[in-house]
Amino acid sequence: MSKYAFLEPIQVGHMTLKNRVVLTPMARYIASDDGFITERYCNHFERIAKGGAALIIPGIAVIDSKW
Repeated sequence: MSKYAFLEPIQVGHMTLKNRVVLTPMARYIASDDGFITERYCNHFERIAKGGAALIIPGIAVIDSKW
């Protein structure tokens, strides 16, 4: 067992996550102006996944420039 509980696997329904590190959904404002997912958007989540997060919930991409 790890010294830190958040690094231990956890069972969520029928899925086992390798740890308890979760990226919660939030607006990141990195989609294109017309709402498409960009390479920058994909790279952002790829870096987080490679960093070890077991679960990533992407959230929204704001496309209205008034926000």
